[in-house]
Amino acid sequence: RAGKLRPLSAFYTSPGFANEKLYMYVAEDLVKGDSRPDEDEFLAVEAITFEQAQQYIREERISDAKTILAVYAWHIYRLTGEIRL
Repeated sequence: RAGKLRPLSAFYTSPGFANEKLYMYVAEDLVKGDSRPDEDEFLAVEAITFEQAQQYIREERISDAKTILAVYAWHIYRLTGEIRL
């Protein structure tokens, strides 16, 4: 559970093709809690550091565009402390 959520960034998944816009958030003050996924939803939650996220990208354990973009937005946030929407 997040004690605080702040918007980090947003992007269109396929401009010119679809109008789907995804939003990324910074979750702070995290506390372990129970999940309540939908009946047909299966989630594996793992807390990782920024350095681990970068390694996972290199190893292709993280290979989808939206998650890679989220890691780079996290990197910018770590460097500047700024939220970019």
